[in-house]
Amino acid sequence: MANSPGLLDMKTLDTGRRYTVIKRAGSGAFGEVYIADWQSPLPSGTMVPAMQHSYTRPAFVGKRIVAIKRCRLPTDLTKGSVRLNELCALRSIPAHPNIIALYDVFREHDLLHIVFECMEGNLYQLIKSRKGLPMAPGLVASVAQQMFRGIEHIHSHGYFHRDMKPENVLITTLGLGEYPIPGTSSTRQDVLVLAKVADFGLARSLTSKAPYSGYISTRWYRAPEVLLRSPSYSAPIDVWALAAITAETVMLEPLFPGANELDQLACIVRLLGTPGDAPQPPKQRKSSHYGGGPWKEAEVLAEHLQIRLPQGPGVPFETLFVSSSYPMLMDLLFMMLRYDPNARYTMSQCLQHSFFTVEMAPLQPIRCMLPTKGSAGQSPSEPVAVSSPPDHESPAFSMESDEVFLKAVDDLSLSPSEDTERRRREEEIRVMRERSRAVMQKREALLLSHYGSINDDGTRASGWSI
Repeated sequence: MANSPGLLDMKTLDTGRRYTVIKRAGSGAFGEVYIADWQSPLPSGTMVPAMQHSYTRPAFVGKRIVAIKRCRLPTDLTKGSVRLNELCALRSIPAHPNIIALYDVFREHDLLHIVFECMEGNLYQLIKSRKGLPMAPGLVASVAQQMFRGIEHIHSHGYFHRDMKPENVLITTLGLGEYPIPGTSSTRQDVLVLAKVADFGLARSLTSKAPYSGYISTRWYRAPEVLLRSPSYSAPIDVWALAAITAETVMLEPLFPGANELDQLACIVRLLGTPGDAPQPPKQRKSSHYGGGPWKEAEVLAEHLQIRLPQGPGVPFETLFVSSSYPMLMDLLFMMLRYDPNARYTMSQCLQHSFFTVEMAPLQPIRCMLPTKGSAGQSPSEPVAVSSPPDHESPAFSMESDEVFLKAVDDLSLSPSEDTERRRREEEIRVMRERSRAVMQKREALLLSHYGSINDDGTRASGWSI
């Protein structure tokens, strides 16, 4: 459980634990992650994680699968460590179905071992595995709602995450769903997933005093106040990041793929325009979702950094993706991507938005194909009609795919887990630059196709500058 007592109790910290390492899942600056069969007691009431029911994963028969982070011990076990920040946050935040579960903490061979619920992969891997195949709108809505619920729970209990990105949204595939295609009578198959927010190493209390550390979140998901080095920021930076992540699940490419921090600002301005009152779009393109709104602090922060804010008119949100599939999502993202942090929706407001309360219901799968105890080694059972996906918390909900089922959805399944920290190194720089260039070339072509090379006022539509 997230708030299990005694996680750093020195009396239990060095008590031996029984487990068997199955495989090494990844490594990074924090240490290494292993998948293991756990044989010691877990907190009472802990449910078997979604991906390991023996009848759906024959290799896990008789095992309790967990993920174990092994990291170097800090000098002081009471403060100053990213991993201890993570423990502090997870101990303070009550358990939630969309937040990764912390099971145990112990010390062994001078290494701190943190035991978590094991998941199949992460959202970045799911996006990458699509290979250009868009997610069903109902799948996008499901992932978004689960992420939003997790972050809203964190905010409501006095913390903000500070490092939201697709890699920190863990995913387990549950089965296949028959999703309606908006505006038609047709359906399409896509995966059902369970999503949980993870990695609280950079989380901070909403009551903690600024300034915070300079590095927070991966660049593509940083809010403008972070990029401009605002001395104080809070929960709205998570709202901004979730908007960027949600847009990425639709587009299958990053919304703001900046090659460096100045270019990151320029990417934001290309969509939202220069901070200020929303400019009028060209006469042939009327839009109610235009511009990022005013933000008085922007110029002050830019002057303090001795930089000039990028200049540009922005483009309507409707040019991002096919709005007919997501008419209300456009409005939700618009309200989340406000320059002024105080003008952004809160997570509670996001979850009360009509995208979730109205538009999401008809997007839910009309049939779910889930493995059952008798399905191992057999063809998947006939789909059953459901009014909504089963309850993720129900012990009767078998949230795995058996081997036969996984073969049937091989193209939609997640790749093996890879280390998220590796993308921060030299390979990350190369990949980010290539992706940034490709995405922005497409974005430029799209803008020019809508507006031509000259705006109504005589300025070039693509004439952004730093």
